[in-house]
Amino acid sequence: MKKVWFILGLIALGFVVQNFLASNERIRIAEEEEAARIELEFSTALNSLIGDTGANDIWMDNLCASDRGGFRRLQIFSVELEKLWLDGKPILFEGSIHDVASHSESFYTVEFQHSNLFSYLTGACFLRETLRLELRAPKSLIDPYLAQRQSTGSFRPPNTC
Repeated sequence: MKKVWFILGLIALGFVVQNFLASNERIRIAEEEEAARIELEFSTALNSLIGDTGANDIWMDNLCASDRGGFRRLQIFSVELEKLWLDGKPILFEGSIHDVASHSESFYTVEFQHSNLFSYLTGACFLRETLRLELRAPKSLIDPYLAQRQSTGSFRPPNTC
């Protein structure tokens, strides 16, 4: 009789383990599908932005092409970026807001940072340097983001991905 209970216990344990593994697999698949959906949504929005504005989104590729493959070993000078950015079109600078400071009564200086982690994930040719971009922006344009950050702890612009 003990053998029967032992075998039934093993069967029950096997059933529990199998259900646990199947549940984890469903969760993993759902997470991968959600990540793919978010990536597609972001990519679609980004391509739409580039198409609507005519933004220069290849400046980083051109910066990397100035080196002979692999990672860039030379320091990036502002004059190199000026040559790539000052072509009469807006630029696409992928990164995050690093700092916001008052410039005057009606303008902020907003500092954007293109992080090393982002460079690594996107295959950029430079890892040692952090690119920063400072812009002067009307306070009326930045205040809604600052208010959202204050109220939610998040700095994601409304209605964007």
